[in-house]
Amino acid sequence: MEFPVNLKPVNDPRRDEIDLAALFGPAEHGLYGYYGRLGQGKTYAMTADIIADLKRGAVWYVNYPIYWNGYDERNSFMQLLLGVLGLRKKYYEFKDENLHYLPVDENFHDKVQTLTDCKIGLDEGYVAYDSYEMAKLTMAKRQTIFHARHYDRSFYYTVQRPTSIHTTLRSQTNVFYKVSKIQLFGLVLFKRTEYDLGANEQVDEDHPLSVKWYLGKKEVFEAYDTKYLRGSIEPSQITHVEIHRPGWFELVQRLLGRYTGEEALEGPAPVLPEYIEQLPKAIKRNWDIIRPPNTPSNL
Repeated sequence: MEFPVNLKPVNDPRRDEIDLAALFGPAEHGLYGYYGRLGQGKTYAMTADIIADLKRGAVWYVNYPIYWNGYDERNSFMQLLLGVLGLRKKYYEFKDENLHYLPVDENFHDKVQTLTDCKIGLDEGYVAYDSYEMAKLTMAKRQTIFHARHYDRSFYYTVQRPTSIHTTLRSQTNVFYKVSKIQLFGLVLFKRTEYDLGANEQVDEDHPLSVKWYLGKKEVFEAYDTKYLRGSIEPSQITHVEIHRPGWFELVQRLLGRYTGEEALEGPAPVLPEYIEQLPKAIKRNWDIIRPPNTPSNL
């Protein structure tokens, strides 16, 4: 027998689902963009937000690998403390099945059309939604992006510059997050500043709306790999290096040799690399090329 949501019997097993929805409330769906210079922590900030959201029961689809094994509230010190104090009776265990991999390939937009009641995270979002790709999308596929709230679906993406995505998508983005990295006394901090879109379809960085700080955590750093696009490609270069552990006397001898101009230790003559041997022997002086008129040639 079907019951209205607010009239389900206490022993109905579906009540846990109702309580879960009531606990977290309805999601505010839309489009959210993380941007910033290379290496400033855009992917870190989005991954940290995704993991935190997964721990609240959200369902995510991402186009890059995130290593997350689920979350059991019974393993949280704070949640256990609330239970000991009698402030909590029920604990949730969110499975890793709530996180899905969604590659950006020829079937990406078809797959997105079928997704509802979820959130989608795209690292380097311009790959799927730059001007070239957006021009090829049908009206139905564009609606799946721009009408996110109607499908209870949110898009989150990272780009280096907001201008690298299609203008229509940029104008429909609800929030822009600028991410910057700060290293202080050995700690890594990330600052996420929220902005809105201003005049001429440009981010209004003169009027920040909010600021959020992230402390670089091992849990988040180990959850994603920024080199995922390389796939199985092996490194093409190796670093040739030798490790030395000089003693104290050798260090002093080398240090004194620096100041006296004398060789501290005698060593073999350096061998020139092969490519240097192949260079032309006669080198034309720069000032012979750029010397201005009436300049003596014997300078």
